[in-house]
Amino acid sequence: MADIILGGITDSPGTVNGVETIILARFAIGEHNKEHNGLLEFVRVVNEKRQMVAGMNHYLTIEATDAGKKKLFEARVYVRAWENFKKVSEFKEVKSTEFRIKNINLFLLLFFYFFVFIITWSFLRKT
Repeated sequence: MADIILGGITDSPGTVNGVETIILARFAIGEHNKEHNGLLEFVRVVNEKRQMVAGMNHYLTIEATDAGKKKLFEARVYVRAWENFKKVSEFKEVKSTEFRIKNINLFLLLFFYFFVFIITWSFLRKT
């Protein structure tokens, strides 16, 4: 477990694939599905951060499928282990920037090819 600072949010990179983290992620998805009549299916935990309060807040970034399409969600699960209590405090979809990134990469690639074409064309024109 990573060093925990009371009240501070800390990264927990070694716990992402841990059993407890996966159970909490599946719990968060299950609660979301019950509350919103959803059909999300757990894929994996992408990231976890923790915050020690009067219990433990787990900030999870979860990959799940919704109607076959992969999406990212952020969930905060509050746990008081000594009372066997857990509650999903927050669950929301992460708005994807993937489309913009793909468009930027495509633009850069086209710009590169255009630049190479212009350089080649001007070189061939001189000869």
